[in-house]
Amino acid sequence: MDVSVRMVFEAPTPARLARSLVIGDVRNAFDPVYPIRESGSSEPLFCLPAGSGLAWTYSGLMRVLDPEIPIYGLQSPALAKHRRRPASLEAVAAEYVSRIREVRPHGPYRLLGWSFGGVLAHAVAVRLQASGERVELLAVLDVDLVPNPDLMGKPVPEEFLRYRDDADDAGIGGLTVGDPGESAALGVLTTEEQSIVANARRYHREIRSRHAGGVFDGDLLFVLATADKSPIVPAEQIWRPFVTGNITELHVDCTHYELLDMAALARPDQPASGAAIEQVGAALNKVLTSD
Repeated sequence: MDVSVRMVFEAPTPARLARSLVIGDVRNAFDPVYPIRESGSSEPLFCLPAGSGLAWTYSGLMRVLDPEIPIYGLQSPALAKHRRRPASLEAVAAEYVSRIREVRPHGPYRLLGWSFGGVLAHAVAVRLQASGERVELLAVLDVDLVPNPDLMGKPVPEEFLRYRDDADDAGIGGLTVGDPGESAALGVLTTEEQSIVANARRYHREIRSRHAGGVFDGDLLFVLATADKSPIVPAEQIWRPFVTGNITELHVDCTHYELLDMAALARPDQPASGAAIEQVGAALNKVLTSD
């Protein structure tokens, strides 16, 4: 990010300037809708937040997605002060649908979610379809949708349980996270804001544990980070109970937290296929820019 004269004069301290450089305009850091790129003639991509409730992690997509694609991050209602939290993941999804419609009243819609955000993206897609809207893209990055087995009403294959994604839970007790971009952002939060994010993680873990999941009547793009998983369970086994259409699977040789790591673009030791975020961007562009 370039340092503008306005940013220097508006930041009263070096710490405040650092905060602006990490997360952009400090005034909208926790806003329900976090615009990443508002310009572009194409349908926008809506990105659902991971366990922290923050959408900052998706900022790097601006560098790798077609410039005609607007990008909006959605941020958790759990980040808002002095308000009642939705009682279920489905209720949270309903709030996200309302926010999406404030930006774009009608479809087709494009949805993306990394980690816990993939669970949210699926729930939002199901809800949009139920209201008669068309979901053009549902893409999930490195997450399964295994709900509480007691809520499924049928046996859960052992490989589902073995693969269950608990990556977001690593920071439940505090703010120790593995995502480099989000770690940098959390480092410039105030003590009060850090507490809000930690509580949001606990809240998301709770509502996910009670989420039964729905069925999306469409296709799914599934991106799997393979470097930190063994054995690798096919997406067909993980997602088939929740998707009726084709499942396209992309494997990226990186860890869960490296998938959206912008810093990797500057490293000289990248594989021939490019940084993980470049591979994610290429997969998304292939779908989003096709006629």
